[in-house]
Amino acid sequence: MPLATTPRSPEEIRAAMQMAAGTISFVLKNLRTPGQPWPAELLISADNMVSTPEGQALFQIPVGTTGGYARSTSGENYRLTITDDSSGAGVTFDSATGLVTNN
Repeated sequence: MPLATTPRSPEEIRAAMQMAAGTISFVLKNLRTPGQPWPAELLISADNMVSTPEGQALFQIPVGTTGGYARSTSGENYRLTITDDSSGAGVTFDSATGLVTNN
């Protein structure tokens, strides 16, 4: 797995967050058994590694960012957010649309 780095410009920060959100969603989709609900939660370690409750590492979010994850009540969809701690800029992946959007 690549190590989390500290991007410098706002554009680099946004690009790193977009890449992390896209990669996490891609890996999570490949781990999911069709017809099963998405995980109830995702975990973030001290080194910013995002993983499933079962311990499957997904990808590291950039240093200086905070991640959030919310699954729908039905378990059919989820939203993954990554927010830059210093600027408040962020990105969201929505499994219902399959898109990463800027916040």
